[in-house]
Amino acid sequence: MEFGSSSPMFTILATLVVLNAFCFFGALKRVISDVEILFWERFALQILLCGLLVLINLLVYPGLFFKKDVANLPTSVTFKSTMFALLGSAITLY
Repeated sequence: MEFGSSSPMFTILATLVVLNAFCFFGALKRVISDVEILFWERFALQILLCGLLVLINLLVYPGLFFKKDVANLPTSVTFKSTMFALLGSAITLY
């Protein structure tokens, strides 16, 4: 995928991609650590949906974090989207 210049559409897309990754890995951590509570049984479909969204957006992660050529997202988009996703995750904790 070639992303080109920065636009608000890329910031929203990258924020949702990063937020889905945070949620998926947080759910996996909770499934592994809370075995006796049976977190998996109550939220199996939500975890599956979040995992599918992470899988669908798999091509965006290299463009967001790893590529350093013309096919990457600008650093400002990466920074803004990560901060928005962290803010959204922190708000839901309180």
